[in-house]
Amino acid sequence: MKWFYNMKIAAKLIISFIIVAALAGIVGYIGFTGIKTMNDTLVQIKDENLKSIQNLYIINEAKTAIKAAERTIFSQPDEASTYEKKQAISKMRMQGQKKHGMCMKNYLRMKMNQNFGKSLKPRGMLGRKIRMNL
Repeated sequence: MKWFYNMKIAAKLIISFIIVAALAGIVGYIGFTGIKTMNDTLVQIKDENLKSIQNLYIINEAKTAIKAAERTIFSQPDEASTYEKKQAISKMRMQGQKKHGMCMKNYLRMKMNQNFGKSLKPRGMLGRKIRMNL
C-alpha cells in the first residue's frame, strides 16, 4: 500500500475521477436498459391488452343501451315504438356478441403467446427473472 501513499496527488485525483466516472457509466447503462425494457413492456401491453379492454368497454356500453331500451319498451304502450326498440336491442346484442368474440380471440392469442414464452417476462435491474408469488 506504500505505492499509493508515494503517488502524486494529481495521479490520485485522476484515478479516483476515473473510478467515479466508471461507476456513473455503469449506473447510467443499467438505468438505460431498465427504461428500454419498460418501454418494450408498455408497447406489448398496448398491443395485446388494450384491444381487449376497448372491446370490453364497447360490450359494457351495449349492455347499458340494451337495459335502457328494454325499460323504455315497457313504459311505451304503442306497437311502432316497441318494434323499433326491439330492433335496436337486437342490433346492440349483435354488436356486443361481436365484440365479445374479439375479446375472446385476443385473450386466447395472449394465452397462446404466454405458452410459447412471448408474453411479458418481469425482470429485475440486471436482467434476472423476478419471482412473482401471487
